[in-house]
Amino acid sequence: MEPRQIVGLTGAIVLFVGVFTPIVSIPTVGYINYFQNEKLDGVVILSLAIVSFVLLLMRRYRALWFTGFASLGVLLFTFMKLQIRISEIKEKLGVELADKRSPGLADWAMRSVQIEWGWPVLTIGTAFILWAAAQKFGTMARVGVYRSERPLAPTPVTADPNPAADDPALFTYMCPKCQSFQKSDVLTCGKCGSKNPHRPQSFSHSESREDPDEYRAAIEELNGLIGLSTVKHEIETLANVVRVQKIREAHGFNVPTMSLHLVFTGNPGTGKTTVARLLGRIYKGLGVLASGHVVEVERRDLVAGYVGQTAIKTMSVISRSLDGVLFIDEAYTLAKRSENDYGQEAIDTLLKAMEDNRDRLVVVVAGYSQRMREFIESNPGLQSRFNKYIEFPDYTTEELITIFEKFVAQNQYLLTKEAREEVEKILERECRESGSKSANARLVRNVFEIAIEHQANRLAAIAAPCNDDLQKITKEDLAGIDIPN
Repeated sequence: MEPRQIVGLTGAIVLFVGVFTPIVSIPTVGYINYFQNEKLDGVVILSLAIVSFVLLLMRRYRALWFTGFASLGVLLFTFMKLQIRISEIKEKLGVELADKRSPGLADWAMRSVQIEWGWPVLTIGTAFILWAAAQKFGTMARVGVYRSERPLAPTPVTADPNPAADDPALFTYMCPKCQSFQKSDVLTCGKCGSKNPHRPQSFSHSESREDPDEYRAAIEELNGLIGLSTVKHEIETLANVVRVQKIREAHGFNVPTMSLHLVFTGNPGTGKTTVARLLGRIYKGLGVLASGHVVEVERRDLVAGYVGQTAIKTMSVISRSLDGVLFIDEAYTLAKRSENDYGQEAIDTLLKAMEDNRDRLVVVVAGYSQRMREFIESNPGLQSRFNKYIEFPDYTTEELITIFEKFVAQNQYLLTKEAREEVEKILERECRESGSKSANARLVRNVFEIAIEHQANRLAAIAAPCNDDLQKITKEDLAGIDIPN
């Protein structure tokens, strides 16, 4: 319990017991004082004491002003009436106690009616109740200027090398229901359970924003990709976590804060950009992002050549990415290369924007595995926000052939048996010569495009090619293909 709540409850109990103080000491005094001559006043004070007790249990401190001042008013009114009628009360007490108590005890009882016993106790109880109300009022006055508003647009700041500077636990908010102070990163108040109005919900349960059809279509397309079994598993696991956390939140459970930002590692052409686009659609389908669009950028889209221009350029990209996914390819190139390099300014601006727009922006950074790990581990701010890595392995030769056949089918071509064998030889040779650096979908696309060019040159010599000629890719169309490494 809060200190003011304990004091207030004590005051309510003291006020309640104070009404019966004369009865505890001398039953006749209480009988004459409250239940014979001033019955209504005693009942009112008892009622106010009970109401105050209930209000304090409910932490409704504002209403204590009424019960406290009402009790004080009734006490003052009753005290004045008793003083006016003190002679009459003394006479009744004397008659009542004549045959039961000693004269000294009768005199002591009369004095208790005037000032010595009941009144101080009742006044103290009322004062405690008013003090509890005043404490709440004072707290409101001290934090009246506090407002927690999300910025309309994030502003760049210089990164603090101290990780504690980004710790949201350093800030507090006052619960609007129970007026207790809580950490700003909690979703619900630890005392009364009411939601934190200043904390963006990472898994805001909004049925109107969810799109189950979009989610299912994106998952089906993800599963339709060739290879990437580990990547599919990681993305589906992440989607399941989001779904379950949204269900938990809808049932009133606390939802742990988790980062949705990702690091895609692997060689170029292994499907990182394709999966990032599907990730945006998945998040939109789950209701995490309102739009789910993907903004694809590189270093040149974020970094300028003059002081102060990089932050503006980066903020422009971030503004276009809100409610969607920002995909930064080869993000390790943002690391500081020289004294006049402004990549760090872009990183600082990005980190601040990710914190200010945590429920509207998902950032995916991609690049070579080793370089990306060195890049993330070099900056505490990046480490705290990017803790989920997804490795994109190189395609096997069989997977590359399947991708080639998919390109052929999508573009309404036909591949002869001899042409397929030639494609397999070309891909095996290229993978062997490049040391797996080119073992990706880009290699397959390059081979396919060159084959289409060769077919076009072959068909140009035919006056009127038939449909079969226009569709068929032959071994001749694949002859002489050599992709430079």
